[in-house]
Amino acid sequence: MRAIKINLRVWITSCLLLFVLTPTFAQAVVGLEPQAPHLLKDKPVEAYRLELLDLAWKAATSYPLNPHIKNRARAEEVVVNGALAIDQPHLAWGYAKQVVNWRKGACHAEIAHYLIRQEQTEHVEYFLRQAILHSKDPDQGWRHARVKARVASARLLTGDEKGAQGLVEEGDFAGQGEEIGARAAAGDEQAFEQLLAALDQMVKVQGYDEILAAMYGYADLYRHYYADAQRRALLLEKTRASWQQMPGLRRFEVMVKFVEAALDNNDHQTAAALIDEADTIRQSFAWSIDYDLKLRSDIAHLRVLIGEHQAARAMLDEAVKLADEKLETLENFYRAAALRPVAEGFARLGDADRARTLYAQVVELGAVNPNLRPRISDITASCVSMAVHGIAPDAELLGRIQDIVSDLGN
Repeated sequence: MRAIKINLRVWITSCLLLFVLTPTFAQAVVGLEPQAPHLLKDKPVEAYRLELLDLAWKAATSYPLNPHIKNRARAEEVVVNGALAIDQPHLAWGYAKQVVNWRKGACHAEIAHYLIRQEQTEHVEYFLRQAILHSKDPDQGWRHARVKARVASARLLTGDEKGAQGLVEEGDFAGQGEEIGARAAAGDEQAFEQLLAALDQMVKVQGYDEILAAMYGYADLYRHYYADAQRRALLLEKTRASWQQMPGLRRFEVMVKFVEAALDNNDHQTAAALIDEADTIRQSFAWSIDYDLKLRSDIAHLRVLIGEHQAARAMLDEAVKLADEKLETLENFYRAAALRPVAEGFARLGDADRARTLYAQVVELGAVNPNLRPRISDITASCVSMAVHGIAPDAELLGRIQDIVSDLGN
């Protein structure tokens, strides 16, 4: 099997190198390290959002390093990504410098991707080098490999073909799929056939990781070659054919990527049809209550985006009813995370009052377990979620959150 994987990587690499992208990003001068920026551009934002992120960071860093370094870094990364989600890259960078393990590298890579999306590429190379430097893990190299793949895709998006070479490892099929997606985003019309052939070769290997990477790759090609209806149809056909042995959750997630591509291209008619297909996938499988609530909330969000607010509300109301009936079937340390997507759903619907009420319930659910890990992870996630989704806590809820965070130090 290892020989097959090596041959596949060689084949994909040779296929991708058949074309070379025109560099659009200045190469770093050999031997000179790029200088750290003095300041990144945070956008104006409501004060309560910053306060929520601050509370989330205080919660995340209340983890003692021993034995919770992994949990702490994971929680810290949630806060960094939350800051980026509300357009606060300088704040995110300040947090990222303090992340305690290899995730510091992952956070720097995400800041680089944020800057690329904002077309602020002056300091991208600095963050990419910091990502490589801080992601090395002597115990589990796959972590470093995943960050290197993010660095590779960032460099390809900026036209740095040479800088991306050799970063994606032979067994990192998710990274290979991401590389293909980045090449599609930065490539031209002639790239399509080579990229498609590389994804098809992944599917032929018949491995779970390879097929999953290919499915996401097809969705990336769908997004970047959206103007060609024939290609879109072909990519959907290949995706449906490839996922026959894949779990329902992966099918759903990939179909959502197709929906998002249609929405990005203001094609609401196609998006509506794809949402229906995603909902059919949801209804075709049996889910535990946590996954059931999450997927219902995802569908509701997509329906909001195409203007189907009534249908979205009906689905969220049904989710609340299901939560009332079945949430107690979960262990108490899973309940807050299960209900949180429903609160987010109402926030996306524009019903701030209903969302705030549900967030208050989520906060209480997260505070029940006496163990440190669920209490920290839940209050961190809830604060970030409220900040990202624009739900200002009232005085009572804010006071409760502050009390919970303060108690974590004990």
